Amino acid sequence: MNIGLFLTFLIADKLNKPVKLKNQKLVRYAIEMNYIQYIVEGYDDDLNPICKENSYSLEFEGRKALYTFQTQFITWLISIFALIISVLAYLKK
Repeated sequence: MNIGLFLTFLIADKLNKPVKLKNQKLVRYAIEMNYIQYIVEGYDDDLNPICKENSYSLEFEGRKALYTFQTQFITWLISIFALIISVLAYLKK
C-alpha cells in the first residue's frame, strides 16, 4: 500500500464515505487485494449489476491493511523524528 492509497482509505474510513479512486491502476490493485468492492446501485433487466462509477466500498481486508499500514507509518515517523533529534543533539555539542 502506498501513501496516496493510505490517505484515501483513511479519509473514507474516518468520514464513513465511499472510497473515490480515479486511477485505474490503483483500482485494479485494490480490487485484486480485496481492499475495495464496487458499490451496486441496482440491477438491470438481465440482472446485471449497475455500479457507481469511481465509488467503492472499503472492505474488511482494506480496513485491516489500513490499520496495519497506519501502525507501521506512525512507528516509522517516530523513529525518523528520534533520529533527527539525536543528530541535532550531536551537532550541538
